[in-house]
Amino acid sequence: DSSLFPTSQLTASIWVKASTQPNFRYVMAAPNNTSYVAYGFQTKTSGGVQGLRFILNTGTAIISPLANVLDNNWHHIASTYDGSSLKMFVDGSEVGTGTSTSGSIIYGTGAGTGAGKLLLGDFGLFSLFFSGSLSNCSIWNAALTSTQVTELYNSGKPSNLNSHSAYLNLVSWWQLGENSSFDGANWTVLNE
Repeated sequence: DSSLFPTSQLTASIWVKASTQPNFRYVMAAPNNTSYVAYGFQTKTSGGVQGLRFILNTGTAIISPLANVLDNNWHHIASTYDGSSLKMFVDGSEVGTGTSTSGSIIYGTGAGTGAGKLLLGDFGLFSLFFSGSLSNCSIWNAALTSTQVTELYNSGKPSNLNSHSAYLNLVSWWQLGENSSFDGANWTVLNE
């Protein structure tokens, strides 16, 4: 659905439980073509630490600070883009000081198998599967504030989606729990 591909502001949020694994494995990806994502969480090793980073394409790859979360414990990760800054949050706290940038998020029809889709645990090409557990994935067409990201961390989901104007920008939320099913080839994850 086109609502999964906001262009001027974005928040991506998901709970992750995983251990270290090879670089360039995707927790969440909106592939642009065979090599790049429009946005997504990706594994990467930097300075001897392997973690997750968020990548955003505004004509060049904009990369968030690295989140050290691949310790086989549950962590909430969220990334926000407000049109001028890309931020990464872990368990309700901002990692680093953000990455200054500007421009619209670029989406292309691309040549990749996953292009034009939002994928969880995969990039859609090159077998870049993420190995771990995922829960409560949400996409927003707004940049949530640090207070709102902390609320997601503390509550698991917004306490009242109808009472706060930013929460009205929720595009989709997937629980990835009991209502999900696997038919041997494909996952079905109901939209809440």
